[in-house]
Amino acid sequence: MSYCASCRDHTHDVQPYLDYASNGRLVKKSHCGDCGSRKSTFVPEGVSGSGLSEIATIAQAAGQATGAVSGTINKGLDLVGQWSKQSFQKRQETGRFKKIAARNDRRQLNATTREFNKLKREQRWGKLPHSLTEQDLWNMAASTMH
Repeated sequence: MSYCASCRDHTHDVQPYLDYASNGRLVKKSHCGDCGSRKSTFVPEGVSGSGLSEIATIAQAAGQATGAVSGTINKGLDLVGQWSKQSFQKRQETGRFKKIAARNDRRQLNATTREFNKLKREQRWGKLPHSLTEQDLWNMAASTMH
């Protein structure tokens, strides 16, 4: 049972599974048994099946049906955790992390452009020689940003 924000009460979980949040923390996700809303709860580090026995039982049953997992609840959790880790790594390569990298690239380009414009002003004011080309000024701006 976990808290449902729509019902404002602890309700039964429907179709629970484990996943990783974008920051890498383990999350138990499910649907509310009463209203069907999505619910998620962070799993405390070091939990070994006490709060996740439903998920572990489902994973263990699925593993025994295919012959992949036989044994304890922890092996079922490992099966679910393994799948979620692969999902997290795939998300890391494409989704949010790619956007962050692009944003950092834009910030770097903007900073270099500001420095370039500053150097052009200094050249107009006579602080830098007029023999420098725009390419030279850009290279100077880029070298100061690294």
